[in-house]
Amino acid sequence: MASSLGRGSAVCSVTSAHFHMRRACSPSSPRPFLVRNPPRSSLRSFASSSASLSASTSTSSDSTGNFVITTPLYYVNAAPHMGSSYTTLAADAMARYKRLAGAHVEFVTGCDEHGEKIAQAAAKAGRTPQEHVDAIAGEYAALWRRLDISNDRFVRTTSATHRAFVTAFLERVWDRGDVYQDAYEGHYCVDCEEYKDEKELVNAAGEPEEGADCCAIHRRPCPIRKEENYFFKCSSYQSQVEALLSAEPSLVSPAFRRNEIATTVAEGVRDFSISRAASPWGIPVPRDESQTVYVWFDALLGYLSALYLPHAGADGDGNGDATRDVTLEEAREILEAMSTRGVEGSGGEAGGRELAPWPVNVHVIGKDILRFHSVYWPAMLTSAGLPTPSRVFSHGFLTKDGLKMGKSMGNTLDPIELLDAYGADAVRFYFLKSISFGNDGDFNEERFINVVNDSLANDVGNLVNRCLNLLRKNGGLSFPLSASEAADNLAKANGGEPHALVTTAEQSVRVSAAAYEEMDFSRALDAALAITQLGNRFIQELEPWALYKADEDAEEATLRAHSGIVVAMEALRIAMVLLAPAVPGLASRVYAQLGLDASVLRGGVVPLDELTAWGGLQEGASFPKPKPVFARLEEMVLSAKESANAAA
Repeated sequence: MASSLGRGSAVCSVTSAHFHMRRACSPSSPRPFLVRNPPRSSLRSFASSSASLSASTSTSSDSTGNFVITTPLYYVNAAPHMGSSYTTLAADAMARYKRLAGAHVEFVTGCDEHGEKIAQAAAKAGRTPQEHVDAIAGEYAALWRRLDISNDRFVRTTSATHRAFVTAFLERVWDRGDVYQDAYEGHYCVDCEEYKDEKELVNAAGEPEEGADCCAIHRRPCPIRKEENYFFKCSSYQSQVEALLSAEPSLVSPAFRRNEIATTVAEGVRDFSISRAASPWGIPVPRDESQTVYVWFDALLGYLSALYLPHAGADGDGNGDATRDVTLEEAREILEAMSTRGVEGSGGEAGGRELAPWPVNVHVIGKDILRFHSVYWPAMLTSAGLPTPSRVFSHGFLTKDGLKMGKSMGNTLDPIELLDAYGADAVRFYFLKSISFGNDGDFNEERFINVVNDSLANDVGNLVNRCLNLLRKNGGLSFPLSASEAADNLAKANGGEPHALVTTAEQSVRVSAAAYEEMDFSRALDAALAITQLGNRFIQELEPWALYKADEDAEEATLRAHSGIVVAMEALRIAMVLLAPAVPGLASRVYAQLGLDASVLRGGVVPLDELTAWGGLQEGASFPKPKPVFARLEEMVLSAKESANAAA
């Protein structure tokens, strides 16, 4: 599983949850929602990664300057893999960009920790369920640190605060008359934690067969199970969901995903089960503790409870305002105040706490769980009287070497192994640059090495090291003139026209910023790299190494060389601001190499328009002795092997 809220196979970015319940009720009763996998879009070549998304995907902060972004809450039946990492690093890039742009960001991620499957996984490992979820949640938090994920909140659904919000929320929906009890029976797959329709069952060999009883994903028998559970009247919100999709065309992004959801809704929104009788590892249903809350009324509420966690920080133990968990009564007060406040976004107090920003500006998810976020979740929030999310952005699946990933294929992609071999910047850059976000994408190690080497080692690394070493050898460890003066010198030599690096930097700032707003990360990075590519070509054509050695008109030649290098370094500085959301480590190293304070790249210090304005480098400003900022990947692997051998 890559993401929770869709519990199934180990395919990246996860297969959709299905649950078809054959209910023991009258034909006139509302049918539960039959949830099926959406059709997979065709795999897009990385050659198309620069294509822009629809302008309707622009993702804005609210009127108060707040920006709330979430990943799914990841299901902790097993360790994290590349599917969950991909979603999280995309959300992180957006959060980092928004901080640079001046927004107050709440970046939420976390773990979905309840369910029968988790209890079974814990028993198999010889641990209690709590010990098991503690261990796996720790693995997620550790991986996020290694990937340079800058989340503000890490929610776990086993927390007391989360339990209070789930109970209070369910009470509001119950009081609205939107919960009822009914019975159903059918073939139940414990691994998927869902009932299977007979059409979905196969034999042990994976082939359709009359009377077959195996899950097509896990190839294990699905015994008949009969339960009496509680259902949410999602069908009562058919018109509201349709109106929301119609009034907010950008609610679901990309646009082709919205069309899929609109078709699904038009076919009829159906009720769904919100409890389980046979799964004691969960939050008890408030009015019937023989049942526990199931998936949607548990994990989805994590987006809200995360904003009220005590000491909420990057790994669940940070420095928030509250010093204790929210009680049930406080959760009731907070939800009522949020309902009264409406869509203002922030402000006010309730339950002894300042109300958090709401609604969520964008949920970043895999396409397999889009239906639950764009149909179930808005209906649930509407029932509870709370504002619905502004946008749900769903990305595609990851494949490896053109094939679907899975343990049975022997081609899973371990993020820890990638990080050990290549580091966070390389991993982050490849998946953001080489996949048009929203479409399916493929990982191929040879392509990975080539893409990263070409852009980060050859373009960025080569440009900064070559230029600063030339300055060091021909004037010392300081800039001989300001970026503005250097640009003026080049303009004079160009008949008064601004140099191409200056105009390219200005244009790239506009293009990159617009692309980030659209979550078109590939185009945003292409715009930034246009600066470094031109910078390398310019230095190669200028040949400052030769100008420094010129005997004739030596002073003028030196000024030309100085001016060209300083212009190239100022353009590089601007490119690093644009690349910082994707490769924060590399951007910080380059900024430090230029003698600048890299902390400004975290946002909230200097406005983005000032950071990207020409004129950052000043005459006489010093820089440290140059050293490589990004090694070629094959050199990284060799260095890691040598270190491992030395340690052994």
